[in-house]
Amino acid sequence: MQTTSKKNEKKSPGRKIGIFEASSLREQIEARAHQIYLDRGAEPGHELDDWLRAEREIMGWV
Repeated sequence: MQTTSKKNEKKSPGRKIGIFEASSLREQIEARAHQIYLDRGAEPGHELDDWLRAEREIMGWV
């Protein structure tokens, strides 16, 4: 039987970036980058471009 302590069960709060939590922001960017990848026909080799585009869109950068 495996047990966990209360300390291990707590989620550490994400680092704040403006009004966003870093973990939440990363998840949003990751999800958008994946959608861009799928919209592009799931062609590999453009991961960085997809990620940077997703960052710009999520963060509102031009």
